[in-house]
Amino acid sequence: NNNNNNNSNKLLFASVPMNVALSNNGERVVVLRNQCTTIDVLSSTSSSLLEPMQSLECPTQPLYAIFNSDNTLFILAKESTYLLQYQLDNNNSMTNITHRSPLCQTVNSLANDCKIRLPPAVLEDTDNDKIGQWVRKVPKQAFAPFKNHAERKLKWQQKMSRRRKKKKKESQFMSG
Repeated sequence: NNNNNNNSNKLLFASVPMNVALSNNGERVVVLRNQCTTIDVLSSTSSSLLEPMQSLECPTQPLYAIFNSDNTLFILAKESTYLLQYQLDNNNSMTNITHRSPLCQTVNSLANDCKIRLPPAVLEDTDNDKIGQWVRKVPKQAFAPFKNHAERKLKWQQKMSRRRKKKKKESQFMSG
């Protein structure tokens, strides 16, 4: 009976989402699951519910997903495929363009040359910071596309701060 409990716990843990990414236009949600090489792409445009749109097969365990400003999807994965890139095609499907992406080719080549080993899942080895060590070894120019994301986030936070200050001043003016 205890053995059955262990098996059911393993199955439950295997299905745990470990990363969710939302496209910039809000039309796509990507879900990565622990110990699963299938990437779920969901649509959020037709109703308030998320609907399955597509399943992408990753050659190795996907660890992290992020959308770039043009809604290109980047996936960080285990070796020997470290970085994958997907782009929306004319059929409204995500197509793997890793083979023609200079960024992916550079990152994958450097990571393989350095024999970098990533944890089996992001849920493991967080104390050792293996992903952080890997990221620090990759040249900064390889992550240039992600720089715009950080800048956009900072500008959005600054904009929201200005709005809060303006509303606070307006409410003080109206009450006083």
